[in-house]
Amino acid sequence: MLRISENYEEAITQGLKVIWWDFVFYVLLGVVITLAVRVTGVVTVFSFLIIPATISALFAARWGLRIFIAWAAATVASLAGLLFAYFFDFSIGPAIALFLGAVLVIAALFSSFAKLT
Repeated sequence: MLRISENYEEAITQGLKVIWWDFVFYVLLGVVITLAVRVTGVVTVFSFLIIPATISALFAARWGLRIFIAWAAATVASLAGLLFAYFFDFSIGPAIALFLGAVLVIAALFSSFAKLT
């Protein structure tokens, strides 16, 4: 999957079954998103899909570092959103989406200062 993501044409020339892997990926993605939206809601699911990846792309180019940054940002925002929802009797999904957005804004402000590679 990583080889296909990094260079699609090269993966085809190497003989990988790219169409099969695309099919498997999109079927799994559709199932997971459908189930997650039923449980948590559209805003929360798409916030978790987009915002941590965007934050990691601001600071890193390597996959391992990007995953670590995305997980850290999602964890911090989730904990902050859960605490906010608990103490202020707020809905959990929108609270987490709010804090994911806040972490994105903070990361965007700091991205011009530090670029990890």
